[in-house]
Amino acid sequence: MTRLRNPLPYLIAISFMWGSAYLFLKIASVEIPPLLLAALRAAVAVPVLVIICIMQSGFVLTKASLRDMLVIGTLNGWLPNALASYAITMISSSEAGVLQATTPIITAMLAASLLRDETLSVKAGLCLAGGFVGVVLIVASSGNTGASGSLTGYVLMMGVAASFGAGAVYARWAKPRAPALVAFGQLAVAASVALGASFAAGESWDIEWSGKVLFAVLMLGAFCTALPAMLFLVVISRYQAAKVGAASFLQPVWAILLGFLFLAERISLPQFVGAAVIIAAVFVITMHRSRKELGGSVKGNV
Repeated sequence: MTRLRNPLPYLIAISFMWGSAYLFLKIASVEIPPLLLAALRAAVAVPVLVIICIMQSGFVLTKASLRDMLVIGTLNGWLPNALASYAITMISSSEAGVLQATTPIITAMLAASLLRDETLSVKAGLCLAGGFVGVVLIVASSGNTGASGSLTGYVLMMGVAASFGAGAVYARWAKPRAPALVAFGQLAVAASVALGASFAAGESWDIEWSGKVLFAVLMLGAFCTALPAMLFLVVISRYQAAKVGAASFLQPVWAILLGFLFLAERISLPQFVGAAVIIAAVFVITMHRSRKELGGSVKGNV
């Protein structure tokens, strides 16, 4: 990957892939229960990444790649998914969305604390806060604002955000040399755990496979999961975690845009304002260059 002066083009691509997942989830969830859908999504992604691995440098496992698979597969895979599945039974989806939107903020704080080559400037902090406000505006106007007030649910969702943040910081520290291979391992773990959970929960596996549902599952696995998982690991090894983490803010922007274009969902004024705030915040934080970046000196990681 040719290094650009900022990661914004890559973040737009990654966030679009992630954000478009909501469209295909909406289509596929009509026929497929949630845990089974999560398993199928990861299962479709796995062979795509196997093909990429073979095309790139062969399917060679090392101690480092196995370690990265285990850690990233846990922090960015089955652990936050499990926590979220429990949390969503205790709080509203709007509350869950707002709490998970703290992921870029937690990522930036962890990176500034644990990585020598990352700092959190006042400007970057204000941009992260602005992006969070934009997400709140979008979620609060979604029409699902009921609050359950469950402290346990709130703690679990903050655990989800912390897990994703820690996963991003670890990936930044480890800088996997075989991102496609690590992404393969991450999603293989996710598929196995989700499939077992679906079986344990007694979900029905009797699915009526229409062309629309099949297309949605294939897109979820290949376009919305395999490609962004690999690209994220590539980008996080080259750019500051705080900047790459800001891509999470863009997901709801793509979600409401695609919902408007393909599902006839309306865009309210607060959602429009929230999207504008997010786009401005992400643009500023990714264009901002720290003193260490300007000076060209990187001390390395702890």
